[in-house]
Amino acid sequence: MRFNNEMKVLFICTGNTCRSYMAQVILEKLAKEKKIDLTVSSAGIQAIDGIPAYPYAKMALKKNGYEDKKHYSKSISELTLNENDLILTMEVKQRDYLKFTFPQLSHKIITVSELAVDTEGDIDDPIALEYTEYEKIFKKIEEYTIKIFKRLIKKYNLET
Repeated sequence: MRFNNEMKVLFICTGNTCRSYMAQVILEKLAKEKKIDLTVSSAGIQAIDGIPAYPYAKMALKKNGYEDKKHYSKSISELTLNENDLILTMEVKQRDYLKFTFPQLSHKIITVSELAVDTEGDIDDPIALEYTEYEKIFKKIEEYTIKIFKRLIKKYNLET
């Protein structure tokens, strides 16, 4: 896979108000700090367009030094999926659903866990849980996103 000086990454979760949003913010910051041309977005398999990010997700980001930016949920579409070079899901069932529904895109769909630590697994959905659970999920997403970023730089020679 070769890019025209820009790679596009899409994070997918269920509602696009917590996990995929947090991963997007983290990866955007990493790319900005290293001056790497990376476009990062997020969407949800069951998202309703226009719902703001969940307050606990925003709190976890802000508490850990990430910019508190406006975010509104987006649902997935074939066009959105086609526009991205890499599609990272939070759960195995989301990966499997996308691969089944869009078999022509299977080559670019993988779970966050598979890319970060070479293990099939889920990043649990913290929706409606206490803030402490959001903090735990945030830490896992941050750890995995940093690992993914390092792998992307190495695999696709993204550094300038």
